[in-house]
Amino acid sequence: MFHLRLISAICIFAVFQHVVADAVSEECRTTYNNELSNDFLEGVWYEVAKYAYFGLLPSTSCGNNTIYKATDERLAAFELAYGVTISREDNPVLINYSEYSLNLLTGNIEAKDHYTQPGFALTQAVWNYRRLTDDFIMVWQCALRGTTIWVHSRINHPSDEEIAAATTDVPELSRMVIQRYCWA
Repeated sequence: MFHLRLISAICIFAVFQHVVADAVSEECRTTYNNELSNDFLEGVWYEVAKYAYFGLLPSTSCGNNTIYKATDERLAAFELAYGVTISREDNPVLINYSEYSLNLLTGNIEAKDHYTQPGFALTQAVWNYRRLTDDFIMVWQCALRGTTIWVHSRINHPSDEEIAAATTDVPELSRMVIQRYCWA
């Protein structure tokens, strides 16, 4: 009897979580609907900072993401895995986080659909990409409601001053602490 109640509770929680995530994703699409072409995102972006509401320490970690146009073959693999049709008008691009992770990003506004690589746990989420300058963007998963925000740069080792210049007037970051990546 206990197992039946436990399984029921887990199922109810999973449905509730899915409904809440869908609502947050739709709210994100409505709120962050400024135009942002994936053409601008193409290239190499270095993770240079992370912002959060609690203490973070500097890190020498300096990950990078390479973003480039998705081929028809890659798109077909995502469409098959997710059971969706991906519009070429949504300007799909691939994000190569590492040699083991190749994800798909679609959409022409700041709020973008993000699909994990087929063969991994299939998850589709909405991520927000905001252009700060030509060399800096901020990125966060909408489901996290902006509690953790990453700043990426085309510059491999930007100075503290360059990061500050790009982020000073961003209200979402004003009450957060920074974890500096690529700390040289």
